Amino acid sequence: MKMTFEELLRRYSAGERNFAGVDLRFNPEQGLRVAILNGIDLSEAFISDMNIIGVDFSCSNLSQGKLEDWSLNDVNLTGANLREAFMPGASMNGINLTRADLTDADLTDASLRRANLTGANLTRTRLIRTDIIDSNLTDAFIEVTDFSRTFFRNTIMPDGTIRTDD
Repeated sequence: MKMTFEELLRRYSAGERNFAGVDLRFNPEQGLRVAILNGIDLSEAFISDMNIIGVDFSCSNLSQGKLEDWSLNDVNLTGANLREAFMPGASMNGINLTRADLTDADLTDASLRRANLTGANLTRTRLIRTDIIDSNLTDAFIEVTDFSRTFFRNTIMPDGTIRTDD
């Protein structure tokens, strides 16, 4: 089901929460700014080339979403379900992923700057060629996480050590 963000916001404001499978593809110059969408179901949604700033997606379901080349700035995804989300090339600055579930998610070639991943579940998450800078992974669950060719700078690792690669 194709939909604009304006329509999604209108329907969310009217009380609707289930937008599973929605297609929100836009031109790169369009975006979503400062909205509260906590608890929204965007599972299996398709969102690409989108700039999202200051949106609250806490406790939302974005599992199995195709979230390609999107830019997230100061977005709250606390407790969100991002299981099996496909997010290659995502740019995430100042994002809050505290206790988010990213099991089996793909963040290949992504950039995470000032990201809070405290207590996040990164089981089998693919962070291949990802830059993780000035971020916090305290108590993150990283079993079988693929950090191949990942670059860390000033990042707090799950054990509390600070990692900076040369």
